[in-house]
Amino acid sequence: MIDNQTANLLNKAEQALDSILSPATNTMPHAVRTYELEEFQDRAAQIATVGDTPVDLQIKIGKTHIPFDESLRLQKGSVVPLDQQLNEPVDIYADGRLIARGKVLVLDGKFGVRIVELA
Repeated sequence: MIDNQTANLLNKAEQALDSILSPATNTMPHAVRTYELEEFQDRAAQIATVGDTPVDLQIKIGKTHIPFDESLRLQKGSVVPLDQQLNEPVDIYADGRLIARGKVLVLDGKFGVRIVELA
């Protein structure tokens, strides 16, 4: 059994979906016409269409804020402290969207990240 708040949220979600999926009304401007996308038969067909699409993957190890004049004094050998703790998970982004968190590790002399949590 679901509580009233959950039932209300589900009802609103269904109304929102109905408003998107329902045919256009006559309130649309004359020159505008609707276009309905065909639904995919299964999930495999969806994945196949985007399987080879490149994704920009970024790992954020930390950040800091420094005054502009201090940034001008940075030189080779300068150390910039970050807000991230050493053993704290790092954020993993795909095309600018947070998708996971992971632990930094060294693998064959290169940095790597082991995924520990999916967003």
